[in-house]
Amino acid sequence: MKRKIAGAALLYLLVYVNRDQPAVYYLFTGDFTFARTAYVYERHLGALLPSLHGQPDGAITPVNVSHTLKAERAGMVVRINKDDHSIVLQHNDGSETEIDGVYVNDFGLFEKVDEGAVIGEPAKESVHITRRKNGQVISKQRMGADEID
Repeated sequence: MKRKIAGAALLYLLVYVNRDQPAVYYLFTGDFTFARTAYVYERHLGALLPSLHGQPDGAITPVNVSHTLKAERAGMVVRINKDDHSIVLQHNDGSETEIDGVYVNDFGLFEKVDEGAVIGEPAKESVHITRRKNGQVISKQRMGADEID
């Protein structure tokens, strides 16, 4: 226990002394993207989080195939609100895709979503997809329920 306290104190002292260094400043003020960090971690060290639903990776979930919205890019769920019918996926490059207006399938927070995986079915007359990078909107797309397949 004493070694852990001494290690933490040493780490604190190191950061405090070097607080004006650009690398330390960037580390504590830059944006943290969980998806990118998880991707690097899993590539080098293995699975970060166990399956949240007890299903092996690649498990097949039956869905109604009529008018389902599929993920255009692989990502990780960073925000989900089933009451408002919205989900936000964060991608390895730090960009985010927000999808509003779908009955979201059973995804958990920080769960991986593969490219082509079914996100859900339209819950409203139209589905709004917003793509962001560094907090800036890259593109917005509105799709009617009949346009989704």
